[in-house]
Amino acid sequence: MGKFWDALKSFGFKAAPAAKSAASATVSAGKVTMGTTVIKGAVAGGALAAGAEVVQALKVESFILMLLGIVHFVFLRGTGFQILTSTILLIIGTLATTAYFSDKLEKARSAWIIVLAFLVWYFMLGRTADTLPYVGGVAAAFLVIYGFGTQGKGFSALIAIVPILFFFLDVGLLAWAFQQFGWTLTPIIQTLVLFMPWWALLGFFYLPSGNVVVTIFKILGIVYLIFVLFIPTLPDIGHSGAALPGPEELLQAQKTVTAQLPQKENPAWSNLACIFGGEYTNVQACVDRRQEESGFNDLCSRVEGKKSGTVEFTECIQEQKQKKQREQLIVAGVTDPLIRAPTKAEFVIGDFFPKTSYREPNKEFKIIYPVELKIKNPRKLQFDIDLSCTFVNTKTKQKISGESMEPLKILEEEKSITIPCQPTDTLEGSYTAIYEAIFRGLTTTTRLSRAFIGTKTPEQKKTLIPEIRQSKFPGNTHLPQSPAEFARLNFAFGNPPENPIVEEGSLFLVGSIENIGPGKILAIHSYTLQLDGFETDPPACKSGANIIVPLLPSSSGKQIIYQPTCSIKKLPTDLQNPKDFEYREFTGDLEYDYQLTKEVPLEVKVIVGTS
Repeated sequence: MGKFWDALKSFGFKAAPAAKSAASATVSAGKVTMGTTVIKGAVAGGALAAGAEVVQALKVESFILMLLGIVHFVFLRGTGFQILTSTILLIIGTLATTAYFSDKLEKARSAWIIVLAFLVWYFMLGRTADTLPYVGGVAAAFLVIYGFGTQGKGFSALIAIVPILFFFLDVGLLAWAFQQFGWTLTPIIQTLVLFMPWWALLGFFYLPSGNVVVTIFKILGIVYLIFVLFIPTLPDIGHSGAALPGPEELLQAQKTVTAQLPQKENPAWSNLACIFGGEYTNVQACVDRRQEESGFNDLCSRVEGKKSGTVEFTECIQEQKQKKQREQLIVAGVTDPLIRAPTKAEFVIGDFFPKTSYREPNKEFKIIYPVELKIKNPRKLQFDIDLSCTFVNTKTKQKISGESMEPLKILEEEKSITIPCQPTDTLEGSYTAIYEAIFRGLTTTTRLSRAFIGTKTPEQKKTLIPEIRQSKFPGNTHLPQSPAEFARLNFAFGNPPENPIVEEGSLFLVGSIENIGPGKILAIHSYTLQLDGFETDPPACKSGANIIVPLLPSSSGKQIIYQPTCSIKKLPTDLQNPKDFEYREFTGDLEYDYQLTKEVPLEVKVIVGTS
């Protein structure tokens, strides 16, 4: 029997004392006399040992945090219970954090002062800037008193930042930030938004060593991180109101951003399916294929509404594949450094926005929900704005329109507009107020530089081309450049199109219209590439009007409208074969409509008046 326990130890098992003594007692009592009975006794002892390991693991705060974090991510994320369960996990996460740092920092439990102060300020006092100094002052006073009483060790409380940060990450901080600032959703950020169980991840980092159950979960956690985060994204690495957004606003941002992204298969499952499906010799190619196919299937079924197995669904998949191929030819543009003050607009929620209001039953109650639209128009562009608002009940999804508003004409360099949104019916319960501003007739210009060298010998090109690149195309100036506004016209030509040195031979012209703002492109009225003297096939590819804006985003999740790739049959005479080289700058103009949207949670409570 001793050899059996030695074998278990070699695999890392630590027998519970009761299990081992029970097994030894069984042998010493002479009850195990047959081979089958010995095996049963060994299995029973192993089961008791494993059970003891599980019980021991459940006493570890980080292990509990990880398990509950997995349940929260799989079953409750995106539901109406997410804020509640994430708040509970914040408390458990604080327990795990203080337990983890207790051996490294004395008085780590002082972190509870900051966490409790945060909970009071964020949930009970409305997270306003006005109340923050008071709550912060009280917390600081407690920390100072606690610090003097513990020889300054009370300042270990700063570890509270960790669980608070993970709380925000779980309820949608990344999605909110990218929606708020209009950043590009890179593949690694899409993975973090869609597939990262934040609380389970924090518990995973805090897991201790020595327990076999905990060790198994550690291994599984590492495998999940590798499959979900690192493998799929390796090629992409390198590339006044409330003081903080509320949990409902963060959660809404997460839902909005998630709805805009293709719902691809979880990378962890893709890896496992490829490995156990026999494609272990080329796992990454298999994972990429499954990810791409699942994204196409989601776009065609969920967004486009095509039924799987139908001819329309198959045609939609083929269209997505062709769009993916066109993406690989497109040259992305960059911000024009010469235009430092682009046209901008944003909604601002003021201090007096009634996020929570009260009314008496059976009485008509209509209140104005004002927001501010700030516009910066330094180039004095002329455009119109259509304003509207809608109230959507968060439970029933019933929509109540707001009172109509007159369109505005913008001529000034800077303007602030108050949008007095008033519902056409009485509100009761929780709603999301959706503000929309449609900018009509916006224009933008893109610059593109090229150097033409005609026909040169290899010896001439060896000297000439490096000189041109160094003097004319430093950094990324070979790419199309436009203001950092709402939309950008990307175009380039050459062989390949991103090569700024144009030689004699086959040349290609590519173009696209890209959404680089926080809203969406509604319409494209026209675009024109100023390429006088260029002969293209087809001839009409240098301009377009009333371009169809597709409902489906690109495979990267961006809104990009691709234009046909053309061949350049003939260059202007003065650019065909210059003596050394000819440097030219070309422009493209775009006219379009753009929509900005702002969603704000609010609540109307019904109270019984007292006489």
